[in-house]
Amino acid sequence: MTATGDERLRRTLLMILLAVLALPVIAFAALWIWVASTQGKPPAMFADVPQDFTDDQLWVARMNVTFPTGTPEAVLVQRLRSEGFEVDPLSREGRYEWGNGIPCNHTVEVGWSADSGRITAGRARYMNACW
Repeated sequence: MTATGDERLRRTLLMILLAVLALPVIAFAALWIWVASTQGKPPAMFADVPQDFTDDQLWVARMNVTFPTGTPEAVLVQRLRSEGFEVDPLSREGRYEWGNGIPCNHTVEVGWSADSGRITAGRARYMNACW
């Protein structure tokens, strides 16, 4: 049994229609994969802390567990840098950012106090900006 010209035309038009309808789905899937692969991640020391910018207590607690009172300041600075923080030892602050802005950018800011080269207190906070 052979297809008539009208049947072939219908099949061809149906295939074209399906291809046109599939293009947005494919484009959305490709965009989703790109977004997921370029988001980055939090620094290792904060990897499992919930990303909650309304409550810094968990972030501060993690900072103080990682760098308890008495930790050499040089150890803190080296660890932060090794995890990708931008560190300013003079102001005793560090900053780590991740995300590509789609849908969010994330930031962890840390700070510390020290006396005689040893940590006396730590602080941390998480922020995000989403569109």
